[in-house]
Amino acid sequence: MRNVLKKSLTLVCLASTLVTGQAMAAETLFTNSSSTNKDYDRSGAKKYAEKYAERPGNKKYANYGSNGDGGDCTNFVSQVLNEGGGLDFHGTVGYNRNQKDWYYYGPHVPKNTNDKKSRTSSWTGAHQFREHWAVVNGSGGKFAYQAKKYSVQDAQKNFDDIYELNFRT
Repeated sequence: MRNVLKKSLTLVCLASTLVTGQAMAAETLFTNSSSTNKDYDRSGAKKYAEKYAERPGNKKYANYGSNGDGGDCTNFVSQVLNEGGGLDFHGTVGYNRNQKDWYYYGPHVPKNTNDKKSRTSSWTGAHQFREHWAVVNGSGGKFAYQAKKYSVQDAQKNFDDIYELNFRT
């Protein structure tokens, strides 16, 4: 079960073009050497992801999935980046539907997606997450140090190598 969850987590990151490293037939979308996340703690991110992968239990965060269907993946990846990886929030409480902000304020944010004061859409929405960290249709915040795009086939075929490159400790 843990291996399936690790794969899911990694593939979410890949789909969000947030991974780094030299591997496979990946297309490098950009490298931002002045990125605010160049000091990302990979080891901490890995520990957090493995701690909560099988049983989400960090009560500081609401669960945005329904009936345990795994629909909470972007929220989980955001937690991994913030709690485990040490990445700071971007933005302040308020309007949250732009690519510049990424945050989660409050221990129990309601599941209501219309609550614009407590979390950004980029914290819980895969499309907005990718737009914040990388690019979507030529537009994005480019807050990731580097973004690579993998095909689903390459990601599945080379999972172990990609995982090792992105979560090596």
